[in-house]
Amino acid sequence: MLLIINIFLCSCSEGTSDPEPKQIGSDQVNAFLETFLFQEGAAYTLFGDKPMTSLLIFTGTAKDISLEYLTPESREKVIYIDDKNLGNWTAWKSYLKDQKFKNFYFVEKVCERDPSCTLYFLVNIPKTIEVCEKCNLSMDHLKGELDNQNSEFWRRFETDHYFAGLLYGFGEENVRGFLEDPTKLVVSEEFNDHATKNEFPIPIYARLKEDQTSRKYQKQREVIKEKYRDRTILEVTFSQLSDLNSPSKY
Repeated sequence: MLLIINIFLCSCSEGTSDPEPKQIGSDQVNAFLETFLFQEGAAYTLFGDKPMTSLLIFTGTAKDISLEYLTPESREKVIYIDDKNLGNWTAWKSYLKDQKFKNFYFVEKVCERDPSCTLYFLVNIPKTIEVCEKCNLSMDHLKGELDNQNSEFWRRFETDHYFAGLLYGFGEENVRGFLEDPTKLVVSEEFNDHATKNEFPIPIYARLKEDQTSRKYQKQREVIKEKYRDRTILEVTFSQLSDLNSPSKY
């Protein structure tokens, strides 16, 4: 599973009746959402049709970082940076607590190859089920599958690059192109700035030089920008998560 993430450059039935923001580390909560939504692409899962988005969170300490593959010269140049993701993520989870949403689900999964890291997912339930059905995977109880780290869903996700690519929203033509000949693919978009609600990239993945998926995300980006234009990140995000008008059978 780490292969596809590296290659592609990653890359409930009850609604809440109280969408008012809580005063729990609001700066950290907004900082987490800004990173997750706009840098990692979760805004396209929230407002578009990207089934899943994940953020890699380092939960260990400096002692857990392996330097065995570095040369002695490179090891001397290593600089440890204070990554704020862990603290911001913790603040977001405290804000979220046990709230349930109709069509969205948050789940975390420890990385099997590196237990000091955790993948935190935002899952668009209807869109994820569509992918499962397309790949002949029956998901009558998707949330239970997501909560079970050893479920068939996660087994497929970690071993089937086609399935994982569709779940990450890379587009079928790009996933097939990658599996056939990755040398023919290019990066979906170059973006080296700090992502904000006003300026952010489309999801970053490997794509064919001419693909429909990138054009689709470009259109979705303009819609997302308009959603957040005159409102706070937390307000817009929580309103969408808590949309009581969105019917759900999942």
